[in-house]
Amino acid sequence: MAKREILFRGWNKKNKKWIYGYYFTYRGNHFISPDDKVNPLDTYKDYVVDADTVGQYTGLKDAKGKRIFEGDIIVYSGCNHTVQYNDDRSRFVVVPEGFASIQFDVDQQMINECKNVVAGNVQENKELIKTK
Repeated sequence: MAKREILFRGWNKKNKKWIYGYYFTYRGNHFISPDDKVNPLDTYKDYVVDADTVGQYTGLKDAKGKRIFEGDIIVYSGCNHTVQYNDDRSRFVVVPEGFASIQFDVDQQMINECKNVVAGNVQENKELIKTK
């Protein structure tokens, strides 16, 4: 059985950049450490992330080879879709723009066949998602 890559990303307000790595919380703060050998508590401000921006890597890549994370916006059939995790179904799904009650399963075969690409994410590109 192949192991899947467990990876998170979150926005660091201090450095104004995405941090990728291992996610954990400590004393009410949310951290992402880029290396399991780094103690982020030593220089914690470099690793503190905004909890609302934390997203897990889906294990999928878009048509250009870019990793797809929870919170990304992908273009599918000419429409923007948000990547979300569905707890009830225990899987990542895509939600079409403006239709929060509709969800589609997403897998690598669908992405490859439809040539889906990441257009942005819900934190930085709110203009890509309209609600109805």
